[in-house]
Amino acid sequence: MAFETPETVSAVVGRLFAAGHPGFELLDRDLVLARHRRVPYVGVDELGRLVLVLCLEPEAGDAAALALDALAFARARSTALVKHLNAPRLRTPLAAVVWVVARGFGADERVRLARLEPGAVRMFECVCIESQRSVGEYLLEVSAASETAPSATVAPAATSPSAPLAGLPQPLRELAESVIRRVEHLDDDLDATRTPDHIAWRFQDELVCSVSLMGGELAGAVPGGDFDGAIAGPSDVERFLGAAVQRYLAVLGHGDLIAVPRPSTPAPLLTPEELAAFDPKR
Repeated sequence: MAFETPETVSAVVGRLFAAGHPGFELLDRDLVLARHRRVPYVGVDELGRLVLVLCLEPEAGDAAALALDALAFARARSTALVKHLNAPRLRTPLAAVVWVVARGFGADERVRLARLEPGAVRMFECVCIESQRSVGEYLLEVSAASETAPSATVAPAATSPSAPLAGLPQPLRELAESVIRRVEHLDDDLDATRTPDHIAWRFQDELVCSVSLMGGELAGAVPGGDFDGAIAGPSDVERFLGAAVQRYLAVLGHGDLIAVPRPSTPAPLLTPEELAAFDPKR
């Protein structure tokens, strides 16, 4: 009896990207790092950062070393990569991040990857959900949080609204804190993904909006192009939040807000002549 060969991680990821992955646009494939080393997928995220997607097969080797090699390659050749990919969404100067995808990560592997440059590496596992309704495959982001010992200083940082963007100057930090509070008041079910320089909010796996620290400045992004740029003052805050609310309603299925017309003044039940006939002064 011939057994079916398991599908490679790269093939699974390719099908998921072809179907559309929230906040990610595929730009190219098989970026050559060295003679026998390639990046299977190259894309851009919702912040305009270059994304190098590494698919870990069983024989792939040290995931942390692969991630560092990919980051070093992108940074050493950033100018050439921007020209080569010719993607308007890529921000310049080029900022690169690495997504490492596997069917599963060992505890040590998670810890090594998590200890790399904060915000530059994300881990995803290919997850299959099977039921009577259907069989679906998904990319589930994972972290090393459950594998590390608890720390009295780590827990507050995960929930503090200002901690991920603490590197901002004081006026921008106040703007950031205002934005974060108001976004999180939209819905208690919004999921926030936080790194030292980036916060993204999702509702049921759909990206609603994000803010980030880029070059010492606060930037915001809302899918769909309604807002994608710097948040430098109160007017920018209001435009960003307005776009985020519209995106949130769209994700809920409400679409754009519908302007309800004011009811017109009803026509009188009696004509002027009929009203005059009932005038007691006449």
